[in-house]
This record gives sequence, structure tokens and C-alpha cells, in this order.
Amino acid sequence: MQNLSRLLNRIGRSFQASLPSASSTRLTISLGGNSLKVAAVASKGVKAWSVIPFNPRFVRDGVITDPKAFSQVILNAIDRPGLRLFRALGALSGQRSIVSTLTLPKVGDISLNELIPREARRSLGVAIDSYYLHWRLLRKEASRQVFYLVAVPRDSVDRFAESM
Repeated sequence: MQNLSRLLNRIGRSFQASLPSASSTRLTISLGGNSLKVAAVASKGVKAWSVIPFNPRFVRDGVITDPKAFSQVILNAIDRPGLRLFRALGALSGQRSIVSTLTLPKVGDISLNELIPREARRSLGVAIDSYYLHWRLLRKEASRQVFYLVAVPRDSVDRFAESM
């Protein structure tokens, strides 16, 4: 938690995981391979950027293995001119994520919030409790509904958030 507080103090008054308005400057943090890509982006383009290599032991199969050490990589990456900002966005590799569609018959009184995770578990063939599941209705037809599913491994997201 102290690392999170230090990071938030470094990048400004508010950290928001949602997209900021088009007129604001935002810090983008992207984890890919053995480097961290950091950019200060505004509506008029990139203001500053940096690519920071890090110890490959900090990430294995897209999962941060040492959140405390990785948070220091992030702190070092943003301690550069032009990267001290008020809003930030993070991006992880999607290599372990699952993207699929799910077709279901139209249902009556059954809650989609209960039905979709149950059917996603069946159709994706994974322990859905190990994933953050997001879904959206793509289209309704006469007798069925088609949903877009994204399942992201909890360990990847949780370790990245812990590093922040």
C-alpha cells in the first residue's frame, strides 16, 4: 500500500483507471516483454515517452512475479521530465486473456449476471473464478442473444494493480 501511495503522489493528485477527457494529459503505462513503456499523452500528441528495460525475473508468462520490485521500476520510469501527470492508464499483455462470443437463447426471468458467468465457465472451459469476466450484448435476434466475452486472468491484473 505504501508503494501505491508513493506512486500516486508522484503522478499527481488523482489516479484514475478510466479514460480521462480528451483535453487532459494522461500517463500511459504499458507492460510488454521485458520493458515498460511510459508516455505522457495529450490531445495534441505525445509530450514525453520512455522505454525502461527491467529484470526479466520480475515478469513470467505475463504475470508480475515481484510486485514490490516492479513498483520500483514504475517509480523509476515516471521520474523523468514530462512524465509527472495527474491521470494514468495501464495496459497488460493479453497473451493469457480469452476473447469469445457466447450465444444464448432469450431468457425470461433469469438474471444475465448469473447466467453469463455460468455459461462462460462451460463454454470457455476454464475456472472462471480465476478470471475477471467482462461481457457485452452484441446483438439480439428473434430467439437468441449474442454476447462478447473477455476473460482476463485475475493474477495478472491483481499483480499489476499491486505494483501500481
